[in-house]
Amino acid sequence: MRRGDYIDPEKSPRPHLILLDPLLPKIDGLEVLNKIKDNDKLISIPVVILTTTDTENEIAAIYDNHVCTYLMKPVDFDRFTQLMNDLGFYWLGWSRKPDALIEK
Repeated sequence: MRRGDYIDPEKSPRPHLILLDPLLPKIDGLEVLNKIKDNDKLISIPVVILTTTDTENEIAAIYDNHVCTYLMKPVDFDRFTQLMNDLGFYWLGWSRKPDALIEK
């Protein structure tokens, strides 16, 4: 990627996975999730919630908005590193999507 690759939204590369923490400082993460899932160009990108909260109501609301999975951030750095490695292997290595949905 070069510095100017993201200037034009129509030509910008799309991620293969979005990690989202619903506890964002200036905007509600659920609102961000809704915007992603309401956008025809982003809807097919898997969204994984990665957060420190685990209230039943929040988890239910997140899944109602078509999130792929909800993960708790481990406090321990080694466990967090292992989670990120496992997550990467699963979503970016083992999981498959139709080639037409993957922008190269």
